[in-house]
Amino acid sequence: MRARSRAADGHKRAAIAALLRAEDDLAAADVGDEDPSRVWFFQRASLAPETARTLWTLGDCDGALREFNNSVLTRKAGTFSRTHAVALGCMGTV
Repeated sequence: MRARSRAADGHKRAAIAALLRAEDDLAAADVGDEDPSRVWFFQRASLAPETARTLWTLGDCDGALREFNNSVLTRKAGTFSRTHAVALGCMGTV
């Protein structure tokens, strides 16, 4: 979300830096850490559409499509059907 806000403000470098930080933070998270219950679902499939929206805002439609596709392929559609549908809709719009 930080990356997307930076992109919306026209700060491309800051947006890309925020995306890279989010990817690094997610990769460094230890499975089994005592995370608050409100963040248990945030995994690669959750980061992908946020990355896609940021890239879309920056005008990188190919990158946005790639990340929306990653989200669609990795998200558990039965559990997160609304989010899955939103990603498909955004993908179609891009």
